[in-house]
Amino acid sequence: SLVINGAPYVPITNAYVQGGNSFSATGVLGLNDANDLTLRTDSITRMTINANGAVTIATPTAGTALTITGGGETITAGDLTLSGGNIALTNSTSSSTGNIYKAGSRFMHNYGSNNTFLGVNAGNFSLSDSNNTAIGYIAAPALTTGTGNTAIGIASLFSTTTGSENTALGVG
Repeated sequence: SLVINGAPYVPITNAYVQGGNSFSATGVLGLNDANDLTLRTDSITRMTINANGAVTIATPTAGTALTITGGGETITAGDLTLSGGNIALTNSTSSSTGNIYKAGSRFMHNYGSNNTFLGVNAGNFSLSDSNNTAIGYIAAPALTTGTGNTAIGIASLFSTTTGSENTALGVG
């Protein structure tokens, strides 16, 4: 038997190796203490998973897409640049699907059919009709029934709950 530095040699059978592994179970890569895990290439840290679970990706220059799937995530970025391609949101079906929020308030959504709402708390999530547009802070927030309405400006169509083909331009 092989002895190294006075101890019997025991082959390592559960390490990650170049070219891949076959563990016959879920492979786990990580730390058992409260330290960050960093991934490096070319001696430069490219990604860090901190001890609290937050992930930081340093300078993504590989030119491939990053997809985050799930509910309730927050993506924090200094400047976010999209070079080619699109930002695709699902249609708004509730306050938690297909919306963009600004400082915790709804900012952009299209709840209903062919509706467009842009501005802090513009529109709502109880409108049952279609082809409405509201642009501006709290524009058309009470509208629940109606089609073809246009509200542009702060609090425009603020108290309107029902009606069709109304147009409001300016402050409330």
